[in-house]
Amino acid sequence: MATQLTAAEADESRQPNLIALCTVMLISSTLALSLRFWSNYVAPSHHWGWDDLFAAITLPFIISETAVILWWTRLGLGKHAVTIPPADLAEGPKMIFIATIFYSCNISLPKFSALFFYHRVFERTSKWFTVARWIVGAMNAAWLVSATINVFLQCTPVNAAWEPVPGSTCISQWGWFIGTAIPSMVIDLLILIMPMPLLWRLQAPVSRRIMVGVLFLCGYCVIVVSIGRLVTLARAGSHVFDDLTWRPVGYLEWVQCEGPISLISVCLPNIFRFFRRVHEKGVKGAFPDSRGESKPSSSFTSGHYQRQFVRMEDYPSHLSTQQETYVEGTHKSQF
Repeated sequence: MATQLTAAEADESRQPNLIALCTVMLISSTLALSLRFWSNYVAPSHHWGWDDLFAAITLPFIISETAVILWWTRLGLGKHAVTIPPADLAEGPKMIFIATIFYSCNISLPKFSALFFYHRVFERTSKWFTVARWIVGAMNAAWLVSATINVFLQCTPVNAAWEPVPGSTCISQWGWFIGTAIPSMVIDLLILIMPMPLLWRLQAPVSRRIMVGVLFLCGYCVIVVSIGRLVTLARAGSHVFDDLTWRPVGYLEWVQCEGPISLISVCLPNIFRFFRRVHEKGVKGAFPDSRGESKPSSSFTSGHYQRQFVRMEDYPSHLSTQQETYVEGTHKSQF
């Protein structure tokens, strides 16, 4: 939509902030994943699992999406559309199409990592929790598949999504973004609240239960970004893409935060564990134990208990000096 701009408006640019945000998010998520892996490596009792795998494969999608947004910035994203050469402006819809594919993976893969982390920590502690994990996991898988398919089916023919095609039909892009944002936020909320009943029923003082609950809340703080993205999109309304390289920037900033913060969130338990180890052992704690150093003993390293309940001392806990008992059975965990 052509718009008359003043000289000052024509010179406006949101590119520096957008580039800075993309850079910070990319570096932060890469650092978080690196610390997660190093924490796992130096922990003598860590068993690599599906939660580690899903965290690992998230980063390439974050890098890819960030690369697309930064490339679009070179073509004019962050400036008013009327100031951009038509050839560069025409690339915008194609950038949105490609970035949306990566974005769907960015926010769904960390959810799988969180669910597998719950499986690692709370395995067999509650039947309803196992069922809930499967249900939420199925919801997340369905969201990823449907969101990916809809990217390709939003227009008929497909290439009408990024270039004019006579006789083509397309769904409302704004409506489609709203329709995918709401279920994604609901899944984030379910993942956030799922472990709370189990944590609250720990045989521990109220203050300790609150502390552990807050720790889990901090470990999945991406829900705040999900809500922020949805609110920003709803406020922008269906005209969000009118000034294609200017108006969507606020929404894209939330998008650029959500994937990296999702990854950082699922890495926080391992990062907390690493820093607690360093706090307890000093500089030596930042490196693997020497060959001759004995591994910490645990009643969960053999037989029946090995696969029932992970030692919480291997995860984010400065509460590792006592043993706690779950109400639901005889499973024990060191805190």
